[in-house]
Amino acid sequence: AQGLGVFWWNALLLHHISAPNRLLDALVRRAKSEMGYRHPIVGVHVRRGDSCKLKASPGYGMPLAACKRFGDFMPHIREMRRLYGVTNVFVTSDSTSVYEEIAEFKSEGFNFVHSREDRGFLDHDWLLEMRLRMALVDRQQVADATLVDTLLLADADFLVLGLQSGYGRLALALSAAARGFVPPFVSMDYPWMPRFGMTGPRPPWIEWWREES
Repeated sequence: AQGLGVFWWNALLLHHISAPNRLLDALVRRAKSEMGYRHPIVGVHVRRGDSCKLKASPGYGMPLAACKRFGDFMPHIREMRRLYGVTNVFVTSDSTSVYEEIAEFKSEGFNFVHSREDRGFLDHDWLLEMRLRMALVDRQQVADATLVDTLLLADADFLVLGLQSGYGRLALALSAAARGFVPPFVSMDYPWMPRFGMTGPRPPWIEWWREES
């Protein structure tokens, strides 16, 4: 990645350390088979849970990270269809209500697919990190769901997601590294940047963190 810039250095490093083992690869292949995941496909990540509510709060200072409805993503999905003729759409979210909202748009001729596994344990107002520390959710279940959905998103040919989310940034990086080029994508909030939160939009706790460091 020498001479290609920080994005490509990050992308190739993440691609190397995130290579799935046989078990994870089997989970991904099973998920694809169960949901009918087929190329070409648009990958959509809708962040609706703990993080978007916190980051959009006045004290945090990241208004573009506010929670969004699935309908907010549809203009970009329609544009992907207009430009590339793609009608398959993989949707992943930490909110079960997003999958209910998809029904409003099925008459438009899109083939929406998502994981058949229960993702309800991700849908909560409390920070996931806090619930993990309190042993309120199963660590293995969270890890499997996160990795499988991230790899499914990264395998998509086109992306509509938010780059304030580490989930979205990882998917874009893995997709680019696997292909050798950045796929057509839309960020619903902020542009890509290294060390998100340390440069660009800064929540108030960053200054405290720097002082304490």
